[in-house]
Amino acid sequence: MKLTTLVICFLALCSNGLQAYCRDDIPKTTPTRDFTVHDDGTVTHNVTGLMWYRCLVGQSWNAQSRQCEGEVRSTSLNAHLRIHKLDSSAGYSDWRVPNFHELRSIIEHGCFQPAINTSVFQVPETHGKSYIHSATPDTSSQRIFGISLEQGLSGKQFYSYIGGVVLMVRGGE
Repeated sequence: MKLTTLVICFLALCSNGLQAYCRDDIPKTTPTRDFTVHDDGTVTHNVTGLMWYRCLVGQSWNAQSRQCEGEVRSTSLNAHLRIHKLDSSAGYSDWRVPNFHELRSIIEHGCFQPAINTSVFQVPETHGKSYIHSATPDTSSQRIFGISLEQGLSGKQFYSYIGGVVLMVRGGE
């Protein structure tokens, strides 16, 4: 019994991604069947037709392990906007920071910590409470819209806010 518990604890610590807490009494808003998973580290959201990179900016996809690897870049949107222009993840060079509505379309309202489908997107445990930047400005202030990964709530942060992360998207707009 103690050995089984020890093995389970060890495997949980070795996990690369974060397991969301999901409520069974709330219908899933982004079920896995709504996505087509590709071998190159991308997924297509069948509802919107958008292609997303499965890893947060700073990480890369390892096709052999089918995992995101590397350090997440938790920085300001201004820095992310400069970084994404240089990104050619999965062989594509037209990645961009999603607008608020695109980002909102992949938030899982039945889950929290993180509020995203972790079968589709891999969020490292250290970023389960991060704020995801969108590229949509609040025209009445020097802020941008984004979403808290902790509970999926919308909010605004200053462009210079350092604690944010980004998921890249292509297509649409």
